[in-house]
Amino acid sequence: MIDVTILEPYSKVVCPHCGEAVRVRLNFDHFALTKQIGEGGMSRVFDATDATLGRHVALKILNRHYSKDSVRMASFEREAQLTAAVTHPNVVKLYSVGKDQGNFYIAMELVSGGSLEQRIIDKGRLSELESLRAGRAIAEGLRAAYREGLIHRDVKPANILYAEDETPKIVDFGLALFHARDVDESGEIWATPFYVAPEKVREDREDFRSDMYSLGATLYHALTGRPPHKANTNSIQELKVIKSRRVRLEDSGLKFSPRTYELVNRMLALSPEDRHQSYDALVEAFRDAESLLGYTVVGRRSRRAQMTYAIVGAGVCLTLLAILLRPAPGPPEGTENVVVEVVTDPGTGAAGQTVAGGAESVAEKFLRARGILLDGDYGKARRLFDELILSNLAKQPTLNWARFNAALCAIVGGRKEDAAKYFRDIYQDAAGGVAVNGNESLKEFFAQLGMVMGDNVGLKVAASDLMYDANSEEVMGYLVHGLAQWHFGQPVLARDMLTLFNDSMPGRGLEWVGSYKKLIAPYLQDMEFALKYGEPKVDAYSTVLEARLDLDESKSALAKLKTQGVLRAHLNQRIRFDQSEITRLKQMNEETERLRLAELRGREQLQFADLLDGLPALARGYDVTPTVELLEGIRFETPEVQSAMKSKLYLWSKMREFMQTLMEDVLAKGYDGAIARKSGLPLNGRVTALGYTSATIKLERGQYLLPTEELKPETLIAMAQFFVQGVTDSTDYYRRQELIAVFAKMQGLDQTATTVAGQLMEENRDFRQRWALAEQSGF
Repeated sequence: MIDVTILEPYSKVVCPHCGEAVRVRLNFDHFALTKQIGEGGMSRVFDATDATLGRHVALKILNRHYSKDSVRMASFEREAQLTAAVTHPNVVKLYSVGKDQGNFYIAMELVSGGSLEQRIIDKGRLSELESLRAGRAIAEGLRAAYREGLIHRDVKPANILYAEDETPKIVDFGLALFHARDVDESGEIWATPFYVAPEKVREDREDFRSDMYSLGATLYHALTGRPPHKANTNSIQELKVIKSRRVRLEDSGLKFSPRTYELVNRMLALSPEDRHQSYDALVEAFRDAESLLGYTVVGRRSRRAQMTYAIVGAGVCLTLLAILLRPAPGPPEGTENVVVEVVTDPGTGAAGQTVAGGAESVAEKFLRARGILLDGDYGKARRLFDELILSNLAKQPTLNWARFNAALCAIVGGRKEDAAKYFRDIYQDAAGGVAVNGNESLKEFFAQLGMVMGDNVGLKVAASDLMYDANSEEVMGYLVHGLAQWHFGQPVLARDMLTLFNDSMPGRGLEWVGSYKKLIAPYLQDMEFALKYGEPKVDAYSTVLEARLDLDESKSALAKLKTQGVLRAHLNQRIRFDQSEITRLKQMNEETERLRLAELRGREQLQFADLLDGLPALARGYDVTPTVELLEGIRFETPEVQSAMKSKLYLWSKMREFMQTLMEDVLAKGYDGAIARKSGLPLNGRVTALGYTSATIKLERGQYLLPTEELKPETLIAMAQFFVQGVTDSTDYYRRQELIAVFAKMQGLDQTATTVAGQLMEENRDFRQRWALAEQSGF
């Protein structure tokens, strides 16, 4: 017969007779416990059967010693109240609450489809559609909670469960607050660091938008397979630094739909004011992202544009048809056909032509195309210039100026061969034609420009070899030469050409030349980057730090760059080179460090083994202070030996703490009972004082001093177990049980150590980790 009344529900004990481990206390109130399915900081969750209603439930049971703690008890009861306040398909339903055998419990809906966390672990990452559907469902559940006045405060993949029909549900309102009246004044960060909102870490404030951030971080994790931050730390200062870094879904390197990027990035905005300002807006954003999966913004607009064009086109066709079918009226009596004389722009030369009233003249089309070019829409401007070139209506010099401008657009658009062809056409016409209106110098300019730029857009020619007249329209040659060098050649060489054009002061009648200067403003601003990054990076680095500094500077320059062209390509190449250098240097450093640690590990393992052999001799009976102080003063470098050293220090330190705690208890309360000695008969009396040297025992015949080292370790454990029964604080209770387990292990009382540790591991996850490391330590 084993007395299990003091054990927690579903505990595992070892039978003292047969040695078999068995589960005990499987019945709890009117529930039958089937298996444990979860564990939190102060409770465990079981799959259980409600014997009254015959249904499966999730039974959350507060650990007994937390049930004695009024603060933890109030928190647990509060969670039940909060969960019960929300009724929604995407929130786990609460059935009942109660208390049995000293433990408080909550009976909830059993959600058996696993958690989002487990799905991410199993699959690596979720599909975009599955992630968005889960995100929207949880947003709707959080909206329902918020309407009841709640913010969740711990949204994360582990708290999102799936029902059998794949419905996602949010669970665990243990940290929730009523947003209208509750304030968390603890100053502690209870939420999971991976997902906690920046404002909670930086300013210790939060609202419903903080839950949105946590949901966004959860969605990022589901989509990419990793959290948005590497934040596995409990340091507030480290978290403040980590959480000040902006996270964008694009930086994951994975491809998603544009609306998904927009949705996740907004949810992860550093400032709450930049996130969605209501759950209605967030849910709607989720619906938009779901409905537009697989579409790009351009594609969507193109279809809208196509519909518009179809409607307008149909209208135009009907109008034209009506006009054609109507009899044409003759001109009024006494009138002639009307003509329009077009006034020419100085930049269009002799382009003015007589055209039918209402039609666009060559000059007007040229000026419209040039205006679009000067506004920066190079693609549209080039198409208009091409239409003008192919129309056979443009005469010289307007035709060559149209080719010139089309070539400029091609250069900026990165189409080198197209630009060269325009210039070859300019040369062909200029070399074989005659001057317009006697302007022989303009013909010579076109011939020279066309010949030089027609061959690889003039990249072989230095600025010093160009002899364009800076006081005439010839200065435009410096403009296209400079742009060609910037986009296809050496950006540094473009500086002199673009500066010559920018500083030029053409005379009267050439005011149109100055209008092109605004096109080169961004090039002049980017010139400082050209001077530094104008050549590809080829020289290897000596250190990782050196490569990282250049990488950061190159990325910063690329982000600030306003123009396209070869400089941008050089910066991208430099970034790739820096990254490859960092990888190379890291691998080299890691290999060097690996060899060093391998040699050091062998030496330290021998030193550690020698140390372990000498530790017992340092102890003075039950006084292990000299041993602890020696271990505290020794430092090893290799991780394996550090870990083993940490475990040994843990065991010896806890043994010392066991004795110190026991001595304090005896002095404060005294101990009555049998006192077994290592030799001699047991004594029956009251222990009134206990030290490392002796124990004071009050007997019927008087007071007796017994050397402490004569006490059996079983006696000391019995005394400690007596005192622990009176402890009501759960934290102190677990601490004392841990001390008993360690002391028993250090004294070779393996059965006692296993029993105490086994029960403690069922209830305390932190102890379970420490005990496992202690069991595995040593060589």
